[in-house]
Amino acid sequence: MRTPRPSGRAWADEIDDDAAAALRALYDRTPSARVLGEKAAGILVFPNIVKAGLDGRRQLVVEEANAIGTAYLRLDVLPHEAQPALRDKFRRYVEARLDAYRKLPDIAAAKEGLARAAVLQGEIWGEAVAASRAASPSRRRCSSFPPSTR
Repeated sequence: MRTPRPSGRAWADEIDDDAAAALRALYDRTPSARVLGEKAAGILVFPNIVKAGLDGRRQLVVEEANAIGTAYLRLDVLPHEAQPALRDKFRRYVEARLDAYRKLPDIAAAKEGLARAAVLQGEIWGEAVAASRAASPSRRRCSSFPPSTR
């Protein structure tokens, strides 16, 4: 069942409120936009598009955090002696990722942080593969992950 749409004045007020909130969010994120907005003859605002953009970014953050968390937990299947060093490297990887995002909007500095994270990611993968291959055959069978059918 569809939610009834507000009629007339209520609908216009809702649109105005959404547009004002979208404009406030823009000014909060980008202070220089306020200067341009004050000089403009008019501003075209798409509040639902702005909201969708923020929701999309939030979803990407959640997906990345879940992927990192899952990969970190999978270190448990490696031989115990390999885990501490890999966990330490994983923490440094997460810190490098966070540091890169903290450097924005300085794109060059953010790219350096992401490059550092990429190097750590490659090292983690290489060391995890090597540890898995060095494990006993029975342990290797336990550490394989069947493809998901869901």
